[in-house]
Parts: sequence; C-alpha cells; structure tokens
Amino acid sequence: KLVEVAYEKWTFTDLDFDFSLTDRGVEQYPKVYPYRDDGKLIWNTLAKFVTEYICTFYRNNNDVKNDWELQNWISELQSRNGGNIRGLVWNDKKRLDNRKDLIRLITRIIFLAGKFGSDLPF
Repeated sequence: KLVEVAYEKWTFTDLDFDFSLTDRGVEQYPKVYPYRDDGKLIWNTLAKFVTEYICTFYRNNNDVKNDWELQNWISELQSRNGGNIRGLVWNDKKRLDNRKDLIRLITRIIFLAGKFGSDLPF
C-alpha cells in the first residue's frame, strides 16, 4: 500500500536533476558538493548537445506541434494503458508544443539513462 500511495504522487518531473537539487535543498549549499557540481557540468553539456540536435530538425515550435509521430509517442507514454508516466511534459500538458520542452525532456531522458540517473536518491 505504501508503494502504491508513493507512486500516485510520483511524476517524471521528480526525476529532473535541477528539481531534485532544489527539492533536497542542495542547489547552492554545501559550497562543495561533487554530485551537484559534476552533475550540472554533465547536464549543461547534454542540454547544449540536445539543443543543437533538436534545432537541426525542428526549425520552430510549430514543427514540434505538427510532428504527429512525436505527439503520438508522448501520448502513448502518458496514456493510462501505455506508459502511464505523469509529469512527462512540464506543467502536465498532454502535448509537446515547443522546442524548449522537448529539449528539456530529451535532456532528462539521456541524463537518467546515463551514470547520473543511477545515482539519484530515491
């Protein structure tokens, strides 16, 4: 029952690196915190790469909105009968409608799939 209650409150946004630092109160202190400091270097590098990549394929926000394959993927991941992932898109929107949100989502996925994702405190 405890896991069930915790899962109902959990969202994918909870796994965001910046959010986890803020949530745990370590975004600025202690002064030296290698997990945070190294993580920010990795996050920022990934974000730069993802931004360049996404901007190569999506010239503007309308390109993101009109990509039916991307929208179907997001819909399936959020569907109760699909991935059932809440908080996948910022502000609980059901669609990706801009490059900024897509960049943040892809950066988060890559970050979590790498070494730092395995270090997140659960």
